[in-house]
Amino acid sequence: MRSTLFILWLLSTIPIYAQSDSLHIYSMQEIYQQNNWLTGANPVGMSFNRFRSFSVAEVGYRFEDGNFGNVSLPASSNKYAVFGESYQTIGNVSLYGKIGYVNNRKQEVNWNGMTGDCWRGINLCDSVSGDQRSEQYQLSGAFSLPVSLRWLIGSRFDYLVDLNAKDIDPRNENQWMEWKITPGVGYECGSHRLGASIFYGNRKETVDYQKYLPYAVGIL
Repeated sequence: MRSTLFILWLLSTIPIYAQSDSLHIYSMQEIYQQNNWLTGANPVGMSFNRFRSFSVAEVGYRFEDGNFGNVSLPASSNKYAVFGESYQTIGNVSLYGKIGYVNNRKQEVNWNGMTGDCWRGINLCDSVSGDQRSEQYQLSGAFSLPVSLRWLIGSRFDYLVDLNAKDIDPRNENQWMEWKITPGVGYECGSHRLGASIFYGNRKETVDYQKYLPYAVGIL
């Protein structure tokens, strides 16, 4: 059986807004329920948020244990994560930024030599179990701007780098890089709000294997 333990997810938010006689600090669930554009893909949705500023920081630790023999899963792992994101409104411009870091220590990884193997038709692999260490860096930014009484434009950019290395022969060093840009437009007509967006992205992984002992490397 595979088990997962979440040790800590700490959230810290800036108050959404303050009235003259009261102050209400929302929970995360309330924020997303009252600002459903936050979960959409169109960046112009930020102009429809019910708050002018909102920031959140997350610090977490996750432990997983148990192995069904899935090539994508280690026998156990320890994952540490730090994230921070912020929405700000300056005049008519809505801005968004996010930065994140994840450190993942994987124990007894077997038959897995690629970072993003879940969407591939083949997987570069080896039969030697070993520990792997992984570091992931995330960066995102977006803006939304009304250009007339009814029309809005916006764009979002996401960038991710994942570095992975194995500690035993044959030793693989992986560099996973992906980026995505999402432009969007919006139109307001009375109480109706319409929007459309497209995205263009790229994913690339570079794998470097070094073998000092006579172990086999193959395709699964």
